[in-house]
Amino acid sequence: MEGIVYVNGNFMPADQAGISPFDRGYSGAESVYEIIRWHRGSFYQFNLHLSRLQLNMLAISIRPSKSKSMEQAARQLIRKNRLQRDYALLYIQVSAGPSQQWPPRFEQPHSPTLFMAVAPFQPDTDQQRHGIRTILLPDSRGVLTFIKSNNHLAHTLALSAALAEGADEALFTANDIIYQGSHSNFFAVYRGQVITAPAGPRVMAGITRETVIAICRDMNIPVYENPIYANQLRHFDELFITSTRHGITPVIEVQSLPIRDATPGSITRQLQAAFRRGLGLK
Repeated sequence: MEGIVYVNGNFMPADQAGISPFDRGYSGAESVYEIIRWHRGSFYQFNLHLSRLQLNMLAISIRPSKSKSMEQAARQLIRKNRLQRDYALLYIQVSAGPSQQWPPRFEQPHSPTLFMAVAPFQPDTDQQRHGIRTILLPDSRGVLTFIKSNNHLAHTLALSAALAEGADEALFTANDIIYQGSHSNFFAVYRGQVITAPAGPRVMAGITRETVIAICRDMNIPVYENPIYANQLRHFDELFITSTRHGITPVIEVQSLPIRDATPGSITRQLQAAFRRGLGLK
């Protein structure tokens, strides 16, 4: 990776940045993160992302950082990488810091590690225009999936399995309920109503997910947080996923089953347009 990154109060070239091999984020996945959109002069939903980051820090016993100082550092990082007038993604990671014992065991974090990096980003993609294909996989993530941690193994293996089958995303299921994607939240549309699984132990309270729910309410589109069952997929009119990276992306196929003739639906298109207006995009 090229460019300037931020580590514990210091800006430095990415190839010179270093984090202790004894950092508990590295040895035990005791770390949380956020990815935030930058759109030509401003962050999108920065406060919501920071609030979730702070809640997740508390969940792994790390004292939250001050939002104002973190945003100032993030803006400075954008400037140092000359991305002020571009689209970019900001990555923030906070770990429990170096362990005082080896082999490591739980201890109260005494010196957390804060890392930030930015990269150029294209907000409009062929997948958003034409849709993606997905597969269903048993949910093997455990019970702490509501924490946005860096323990990505189950997610990475699921996405790898999807790519190996020629799909673009994997959807986690248990007891016939579709909870979310490996890196996204999942929505269905039935007779003009939008449905998504309730946020909870198996469903990340995604920022884009919350934004879509708010857009639905603003547009008087009925929206419900209810389970979505895999055995009902053929009855839905539309499906889509949401995430910071992918925005609102239509799902045109699940497990080789075409959805709505494998073309994005009108509700999805309306939500995409409203979402793009909120981002200041045409």
